[in-house]
Amino acid sequence: VQVDRVQSTIDTLLAVARDAPQRRERIDLRPLLDDVQARWRGELAATSRPVRLQVPSEPLIVRASPQVITEILDVLLDNARRHGRGEVVLAARPAAGYVAVEVGDDGPGFSLDVEKAFERRRGGGEGHGIGLALARSLAHAGGGRLDVPNPGPHPVVRLLLPMHADDSTVSNRG
Repeated sequence: VQVDRVQSTIDTLLAVARDAPQRRERIDLRPLLDDVQARWRGELAATSRPVRLQVPSEPLIVRASPQVITEILDVLLDNARRHGRGEVVLAARPAAGYVAVEVGDDGPGFSLDVEKAFERRRGGGEGHGIGLALARSLAHAGGGRLDVPNPGPHPVVRLLLPMHADDSTVSNRG
């Protein structure tokens, strides 16, 4: 699983470096989020931290690259695993023309100014600041946004993806 994740990250980084457009398709996020939760359940359980999924019963249709969404969520969930505490919540809901996908936990929140958390840092501290910077770049490249509506305590990081109104040919791939 780790090798697959590293390979996926490398492929995504190479595509971003080439400014290659990501293939976007109409997808219902619910099956993708189910898959993401299932993959992270084991890793988080290893540290006695449950991951809970909260999604509405109606479809959450966006036009996006499933691989890019998965990469962004992997970064957010990895940050929650490394820096957070307690239960991790992966939630999605419609939000004024967007679908908001949020990752939150019971941790103390961001120790840095929130915008600095999205900058690549050099030396010192835990991590290199690559993950959130990459996740934000991927979100913007896909027509979305990545922000922090609640920097903490109990931080929440939110991915906003443009909602797709025409759901006639929806992929349920995750």
